Amino acid sequence: MSDTHTFLPESSCPRCKYLMDATTPMDAIKSGPGAGDFTICLNCGTLLRFTDHLYLREMEPEELDELGASQRIMINKAQALIWSRGPLPKKMGGLNTR
Repeated sequence: MSDTHTFLPESSCPRCKYLMDATTPMDAIKSGPGAGDFTICLNCGTLLRFTDHLYLREMEPEELDELGASQRIMINKAQALIWSRGPLPKKMGGLNTR
């Protein structure tokens, strides 16, 4: 996993309202998100998609068909970790409080 962050326009998860202002790619190939890319809320595990202006929206159920098997496995593992950990503290420090 890469440790290169891309700062984004501040956007909140539509489900839990967790503020996100940066992203880190899951692989070394891609440097930052583009319109239509998928992500996961680190607070609640909701599947999200980037809009044309890199704001977040909740994924539609039919959009899951666009994901490959390896992507679904990675998402399932990430969601399981997020759900077992529980919600993040309101102020984490670092990227979420920029």
